[in-house]
Amino acid sequence: MLNMCTRVLPGMEADGAQIKFGIHGIIGAKKNILTINYDVKIKTAPWEDHWLACHFSGGGLLEGPLQIETLVTDRLGKVSPVRMFLLERYFLKTAKK
Repeated sequence: MLNMCTRVLPGMEADGAQIKFGIHGIIGAKKNILTINYDVKIKTAPWEDHWLACHFSGGGLLEGPLQIETLVTDRLGKVSPVRMFLLERYFLKTAKK
């Protein structure tokens, strides 16, 4: 889960942003939500603290493959379906190759 969640993070930030990963943890009744605290710096701006929560589905024998169902951030709230499609297409699938 951590690997998948960190692969989409660059797609949430500006091109060329520097990202430092911080604390992460699994929450939720089904242990299906991973939160990541991280710092980001864009060009000469100061470092900013942010967080990303990846909500997962699947992962069990009867539930199908593990996949990110929803993303929630401190700045955007719930990520739109269009952005989810683009993140999956350009950050999750291409990172596997």
